[in-house]
Amino acid sequence: MQAGKVWAACRSAILAAGMILMVSAGGAARSAPQDEVVVGFGNRLPPYVFPEQQTGMIVEIFREALASQGYRLKPVFLPLKREAMLFDEHKIDAAMLDFYVDMTKPGNVYGAPAFVYHNVLITLADRHLKIDSPADMQGLSVLAFQGALGLYPDWLQQVSAAGRHQETNNQALQVLTLADGGVDVVLSDRAIFNYFRRQAQSKHGNHGEVFEEHDVLPNKSDLYRTVFHDEKVRDAFNIGLNSLIKSGRYDQIVKSFMDRPPD
Repeated sequence: MQAGKVWAACRSAILAAGMILMVSAGGAARSAPQDEVVVGFGNRLPPYVFPEQQTGMIVEIFREALASQGYRLKPVFLPLKREAMLFDEHKIDAAMLDFYVDMTKPGNVYGAPAFVYHNVLITLADRHLKIDSPADMQGLSVLAFQGALGLYPDWLQQVSAAGRHQETNNQALQVLTLADGGVDVVLSDRAIFNYFRRQAQSKHGNHGEVFEEHDVLPNKSDLYRTVFHDEKVRDAFNIGLNSLIKSGRYDQIVKSFMDRPPD
């Protein structure tokens, strides 16, 4: 996905979420120039998150957005359920997980989306499958990411009822299973699938240009906001994110991870 398209999607999501970001006199940052903010991220989601290197596209967007407002990011990488638990216990300051867990509770505040995942249906191109509506999923088997059924019930409920729907948190497996004909359809974020496609091609020398995308799923950009405990930290993040976007630095971060060679 080109960086310009990524930026356009994120900008639209920020506007759709009603985040009119303005820097007021005095700013939103705390007086201490290096206050630490502990943010929970998923425990394996390239190119967005690389826990082993303490980095990733979303991690660096957070890091630079917060740093511009005088905060220091401390990322922690956790399974989603544990991330939600630690956030509820106030052991982390913010979490990127509310599209899996309802975090609409007193004392929780939402920030602008740091990034919008672009989820698509993917098939083998030589099968020439036509998928334009949920009805076209009848009789097909689907391997999706964890939590997809809750996000796309109109598309997956019938498939699940027929016993043809599976979910995995090992998204490298999606590429291999689809390429080997073990499933008809994969539901994945475009960038994540392409990362693991390139990884499989590098390691195995196959899994080349054999996939077709069906970009038909409804937009879920309103679900990808980060939840914070502290409104001041949320405001600082929003201001820093807006600055990254306006300066062009946001696109540079996105491109650097989109172009990153697979591990």
